[in-house]
Amino acid sequence: AEQGACRRCFPLVSHVRTCETQEMNVLRPTLWRTCRVVANARRLRVLQHICEAGEACVSETARACRLPRCGTTLALRALQARGLLRARRDGTFVHYDARADVSVEHAARVLDALHRAFQRQDPAKQMIQAATAFTHVRRILIVQALASGPAKAADLSVRCGISKPALYRHLGKLMRRGLAEETPGDVWQLRQPDGLLLQELQDLVCTGKIPAPGATAPGAQHKRAPATDVPRPRRAPAHV
Repeated sequence: AEQGACRRCFPLVSHVRTCETQEMNVLRPTLWRTCRVVANARRLRVLQHICEAGEACVSETARACRLPRCGTTLALRALQARGLLRARRDGTFVHYDARADVSVEHAARVLDALHRAFQRQDPAKQMIQAATAFTHVRRILIVQALASGPAKAADLSVRCGISKPALYRHLGKLMRRGLAEETPGDVWQLRQPDGLLLQELQDLVCTGKIPAPGATAPGAQHKRAPATDVPRPRRAPAHV
């Protein structure tokens, strides 16, 4: 019975994975995945140690970061997979160093921004918050669309192929991170972000190709919702 259920579920799982792959190929193929890896306190600690040490093996990194060896291995592999570390094998040891993988287009800039943030001793919480601004392909769509100038929410919804409720949720997250702001008339625009890492990530996103008006992201369904039924994000406090 379990095998039969698995076979019935497989087409659905395969379809979901196909949609995820299509989304990943739009707007910076791996940037949002890199941001998901960076938005983790443990992985930031591991990366910071490698940047400061120059090169270290798994056991050295685990001791320095006071982390379990298995967790350290997973963190190092995740960072390497996003092009932020390189590995070399020396017998039974694997050594990692903070050199960007040239085959990953954005890796060098992200790694350089992270390294400078470590040198400035930026809080990990601030760096995680910066990374989470771009952990979803739809927020990359929105920021790229706003890079050409202010736009009304209704126009953003059509241009990005995002329903209004979803659009306001993502705009709210960008607003809380200091990347977007609302002006009178439900017009949204980009802000100059605070923080080195956030500035660098925004620049990476804004230099990407902006989709043509009316373009819809793969897998996204656009539904026009009445304005009265759409939740609006709360305005960020003045100090944010």
